[in-house]
Amino acid sequence: MNPITYAKFFVGNLLSQFTHADDNKPLSQLLIEAKQYYDPVLPRKADADTRLDTVEVDGCRLIMNSTLFTITADELDAGEFRGALAPILVAEARRWKRLARILDKGGTLVYRYVDMHGTPFTDVSISN
Repeated sequence: MNPITYAKFFVGNLLSQFTHADDNKPLSQLLIEAKQYYDPVLPRKADADTRLDTVEVDGCRLIMNSTLFTITADELDAGEFRGALAPILVAEARRWKRLARILDKGGTLVYRYVDMHGTPFTDVSISN
């Protein structure tokens, strides 16, 4: 990532965390701004097994498309995966004001996963 893109990403994140300018914005605008915030830095590694590939907006949903690049869909139980991951994703969404504001306005965060071969694996949806 070039330094200017990273600087914009970093400053945008700081402003999002410490200002309340987003509180009066409609959900549709918050969703579009979240997509615009993530797009310049994608794809990016989220953890040792996951890459966040793209972010899209569909109605009142912010969809985060990710690849589990170290596994195939038949190696994990989707239900157990969702059960283990959901509390972590909820905590992370609440920690990042940009995502918390989307939830507070009635939006839904969808974390969509495919395996290392691009085979759909599971979705985890979060809403208030």
